[in-house]
Amino acid sequence: MAQRYAVPTIQDLISAVRTDQVRDSFNGLKIAATHENLGNLFERYIYDFIRKFPTLSQPSKLDFGPARVIVLDLAAVAPSGSAAADRQTEMMYMMARHILGRNFFLHTDHLDHIPEVMRPYHRVRFQDAMETIKRLDFDEWHRTANSPQVQAQAERDMREGPKHNVQLGFASQCLRDMSPAIISQSTGRFVLKAGDVEEAEEIIQRFGLGEASANNVRHTLSGPGPGGAPFLVQFTVDADKLEQLLVNSLGPVELWALSTTPGDSSLRNRLYGRLGFSEALRRLSRVFPFGSAEKEIAQRKDDRLKRGEKEEGAAVGVLDELANELTNGTGLGIILRDIDPRREVANDEAYGHPTVMAAE
Repeated sequence: MAQRYAVPTIQDLISAVRTDQVRDSFNGLKIAATHENLGNLFERYIYDFIRKFPTLSQPSKLDFGPARVIVLDLAAVAPSGSAAADRQTEMMYMMARHILGRNFFLHTDHLDHIPEVMRPYHRVRFQDAMETIKRLDFDEWHRTANSPQVQAQAERDMREGPKHNVQLGFASQCLRDMSPAIISQSTGRFVLKAGDVEEAEEIIQRFGLGEASANNVRHTLSGPGPGGAPFLVQFTVDADKLEQLLVNSLGPVELWALSTTPGDSSLRNRLYGRLGFSEALRRLSRVFPFGSAEKEIAQRKDDRLKRGEKEEGAAVGVLDELANELTNGTGLGIILRDIDPRREVANDEAYGHPTVMAAE
């Protein structure tokens, strides 16, 4: 805790540039375009940085403690579409990489840079960091397409990672999002699906797949389904390559937790708010054991459209209707009731309505 407040922050640069020593050295320099002296221009840039990135201008509030698994969601701070957005994305990816992996590359050789009195303490830390297998994964890697510094850092980590027991993983929708250096250094390649025929052939050629694996990429990798999600894996072991078609079979709870389709996500989020995380997933998996309600949503939406409802209202109405059924145990949610006729009668007599009970 003390360390966070002992180190300088970006605001301290304002005080530094205003010292007599700095002013005497640089204030005589003028910027032709704005007619500002160098010190004033520097201050303006720092103030602009503080305004745009307030979280980087104050002591860190992050404290992961002894956590062994850490996930950072950068979706809200990694925009795209302009040069300024690309710079922000690059900065946030580099910061996330530093936060997660700053201790991954520690080595006992670095003890020479630490005061002798502190070396026994840090020797244990460095030794533990060296001997532990670490892993750093980047999802949505295509977001870094316009971030050359992030790409360069990743390629360097790929080259130097093995000697530090550091594994790296990159996930994206297109093979072209991966640089040639990342592909050539990889030892495990997982192909979930090819976007089209052209990309399928690109994958086959780039990975040098055998005939059986090539046919699987062209015809078998259809994405998640009731029977699981097929995928092709290629491992490089020394000079040999091993290829195998596998199927990732998840239970209904996992399928519902990981579903990203718009209808499923909207229904799930409604139930999260009403029932909580665990109970919502339990009910969804009971009523829709194949991990999706998309067919039911589409059918009910079509029925509403035929009755003259508008597109947007029909979609929202179906989701609210299903959420009510799963919450109250009506409609499709009837299977969530505890089937006990005596309890139903007792509840009817006492309260005028039966109590909804979760199924086993």
